[in-house]
Amino acid sequence: MDSDGEDDTPPLLAAAYEGDAHALRRAIADGADLHVEDEENYTALHWLVNNTPQGNDELRIACISALLDAGADDVNRLGGLHDFDRDQIPGTPLMDAVFLCEPNPGSCAAERTIIDMLPVRAGADPNIASADSFTPLHMAAVWGYWHIVPVLLAAGAEVNAIWPSRDTDERGDPLD
Repeated sequence: MDSDGEDDTPPLLAAAYEGDAHALRRAIADGADLHVEDEENYTALHWLVNNTPQGNDELRIACISALLDAGADDVNRLGGLHDFDRDQIPGTPLMDAVFLCEPNPGSCAAERTIIDMLPVRAGADPNIASADSFTPLHMAAVWGYWHIVPVLLAAGAEVNAIWPSRDTDERGDPLD
């Protein structure tokens, strides 16, 4: 809200928050900046990867598709901060999608769709690491998301990427 009490949320972000693919496409057609950020440094793409508008994954996927079709190219940009007790480390949309998965393949079907979409349709690099050198493949392997590992490998994830462990001085690759 601005000082007059008016909603000053950019139309692209407002459409993403609502999961309204039609309004999102309209904002894009009207020249919306695909890289506009909210106060937490999320672009519409980052926000949609991390949130499910109206609890509806179909709306979420439709909006992500509309952004990718329009040329959203912030797939390799670190952005946003997670509101978890874990590290407050910004991630790429691909990292965020892996982060939100669960070991049970059926429990993260939307995230799996997003993980499939980002490298193929938008050129997301599966080897970009967080500030502490954690790649999406490290996340999937360390947290037991074995159904995601082949998807990341097919997208070009480096199996020998080294991650310096925080708990010890040891270093390990994703599949150690």
